[in-house]
Amino acid sequence: MKFVLDDRNQKILTLLKTDSRKSFTEMAKELSLSEGAVRKRIKQLIESKVIERFTIETSQLLHPVRSIVMVKLSPKAQSNKIIEFIRKMAGVNSAYTITGGYDVFVDVGASNTTELQEKIISIRNQKGVNNTLTMTILS
Repeated sequence: MKFVLDDRNQKILTLLKTDSRKSFTEMAKELSLSEGAVRKRIKQLIESKVIERFTIETSQLLHPVRSIVMVKLSPKAQSNKIIEFIRKMAGVNSAYTITGGYDVFVDVGASNTTELQEKIISIRNQKGVNNTLTMTILS
């Protein structure tokens, strides 16, 4: 049976995006479904890769210095390995391959500028990274 992203699945996704800690029981009440049905639908969303991972957003108090780091790779760089390394770094909120003058967009947080600089140096030290451009978010 093929998985279908119907209105109820869309509503489950909306509820999870709003509050990923919401229990299956709470979602079931809001959606007029059984708890088992919600659990099964979420399992299907995960198995079909509609939900790729569950993440958390941390308070700005944890990482008050936040920056965008643009990363330029060499043409023969193993981009998948570099991006995997970046995504696993503490404080990295997201990392995407992009088009344009740079190859990777990184949203990173740090407790201070020294920690941010250490993260940038760690990225720059990866084999295949040619250059970075860092923009600190002010507000």
